[in-house]
Amino acid sequence: MKTVGEAEGKLETRVEAILRQLPDGEGEPYRYAPALGGVVSPIHRGVATTAWLVAKGDAPPHLFLKLPEPEMASFLDPTGDFAAARVAAEAGVSPAPRYLIDDAILFDYLPAPFAWARLHQFLDPTVRARLIAAKRAIQAAPSMSRKRELGPRLAAFAGKIETLGIALPPDGWWLIRQGAGITEAIASAGQDVCPCHLDGVSSNVMLHPDGRLQLVDFDLAGDADPHWDLGTVMAEICQFEDEEAALVELFLGGYDRRVHHRARLLGAADDIAWGLWGYLLARLSPRSHVEFVKYAEWRFLRARMVLHDPRFEAMLRHV
Repeated sequence: MKTVGEAEGKLETRVEAILRQLPDGEGEPYRYAPALGGVVSPIHRGVATTAWLVAKGDAPPHLFLKLPEPEMASFLDPTGDFAAARVAAEAGVSPAPRYLIDDAILFDYLPAPFAWARLHQFLDPTVRARLIAAKRAIQAAPSMSRKRELGPRLAAFAGKIETLGIALPPDGWWLIRQGAGITEAIASAGQDVCPCHLDGVSSNVMLHPDGRLQLVDFDLAGDADPHWDLGTVMAEICQFEDEEAALVELFLGGYDRRVHHRARLLGAADDIAWGLWGYLLARLSPRSHVEFVKYAEWRFLRARMVLHDPRFEAMLRHV
């Protein structure tokens, strides 16, 4: 780890500028080191921000610093993210956000043996149950003071794609229309709103060998339809319909076909939005080593599996 004052390059200089503003900056100097690199394939982790471990003197790391990548600024709301993460932390399911300095957030660090989850770990019914319990704990918490809507998110991405003239796959605009149709149908049917994590990515779940589970990354979190929250998890960890039904039972305490349909459809619309995000970042980001298009195609593929289901129209009529 480097000590404040040893920065090399613009990025480390930005990190040190943040650390110098910490309220307990006197005494032992802060040290820092990169925590992980940004990738979207085969996992989605550390793309919107650079991540750093922070320690005081010779002590082990105790803070986790997230500093936005420059091209991600228009996609992020650090003040809102901090407030949302605080709600989750107070619900007992996330590391506490300690400091918001400029556009950076410093969280309590989850040390090893905490590790980010792999998809195969969600085959364990106990892990699935704990994941849904954590999501429900957030949904029972006080408002996050910002609203999230999938329809406008998808439309905003589609508008930017069109403005920039970005070429999509041959069925790209069909996917956008189908996603819009899903969000419009569910909005017309009526939606409850509560605090939601809205991130189904497995690497944003931290698991401990003793069974503890924590959620991280609240860039998307806000007051939203809880079935969207469920749908992001369903799209990520369920391969078969019986697994989806079991997830609905965990979520509700019993099975409801309407909720199953809503979650599955919203999961597909969320995949479409993320696919558009991937194509946008492939154009906007200077990080050519990050496989944004590959990630986008994976999210589109998952959405197509729902949209081409022979029962798609029937599901849409029963939300």
